[in-house]
Amino acid sequence: MIPNPIVSQTQFSFPDLRLVVYITGWIASFYELAHPQTRGRPRTFSLTQILSILVIKEFSQQSFRSIGSWFHQHPEYLLLCGLDRCPSFQTLSYRCTRMDYHGLIRLSLFVFRITQPLYRFFRIGAVDGIIVKPCKAHRAQGTLYKHRDPNAYWIASTKQLFEFGYKVVLGCDAVSGLIQGYRFFTQNVSEMVGLRALMSCFKTFSYLLLDAAYDSIYCFCLLRKETAVLPIIDINRRTTGKDPSENDNSIRWLMKSIRAQYKALYRKRWEKKRINNVLESQFTMEFIYYTRNRYYEQAVGIKILSYNIQVICNRLFDRPHKKKIVT
Repeated sequence: MIPNPIVSQTQFSFPDLRLVVYITGWIASFYELAHPQTRGRPRTFSLTQILSILVIKEFSQQSFRSIGSWFHQHPEYLLLCGLDRCPSFQTLSYRCTRMDYHGLIRLSLFVFRITQPLYRFFRIGAVDGIIVKPCKAHRAQGTLYKHRDPNAYWIASTKQLFEFGYKVVLGCDAVSGLIQGYRFFTQNVSEMVGLRALMSCFKTFSYLLLDAAYDSIYCFCLLRKETAVLPIIDINRRTTGKDPSENDNSIRWLMKSIRAQYKALYRKRWEKKRINNVLESQFTMEFIYYTRNRYYEQAVGIKILSYNIQVICNRLFDRPHKKKIVT
């Protein structure tokens, strides 16, 4: 048998894949109840089958074109989805771009609450951004614009001075590691725009951990007015320093006092950095290479949904929630 050069020859094992498909089907069944098909011809492949294939595609790190060859070499995983053949990459791409991944992520949180009813999660939240790059930095700086994504921008980041790509603002639970929601931006926007869009995800939380990019009186007052969370914001080193002083006004003094009092709790904000590392390493979210007619927001959404399903499976087995299922 001649090996397929498109498909990686690395041998994968899926110890929890049956549970992954089961949880995916549970989420898809809830989604179908909320979004029933009201018109058009009956679909050949159900939403549960398509969503299961998309999740397996993310775990195996395959593309739309190579997943068919990969299933040909691993037919036992295709049977788990209730199929005897894999849909074409055109069908997978078309169905993938027409799903509401914000709703699917909310349903994954609902499934987690059902499977873990006695745990007290969703109290400590964290917000941070991540940049999705459509190409390498040297390719973005070159003159061959046909290899560049015309919708991407140069975005300020902490790793480098500027990075070429899209900005994704993620909100997560710092205890369970589940991502509560995300917002996708095609331009360099301020941190407040992403935070304002994610405020609905943290209305029932008690604390919200933010880095120094959100250090402003407007941000603190907005969160206290619109939600019930207590913002714990890292303080920029300005002329007054990080400690409360007599030169601060009342709100600024309160922000510094809260940061000093909850110093131990603020360390949980690094959980968001670990989630970013998992998304970049296990789900290849750092680089989603540019092709024509690629829907980046949906590509990011399916990776976040797959990550949440992985966290649910690990919690059911009492394992670290970042443990990789594909080994």
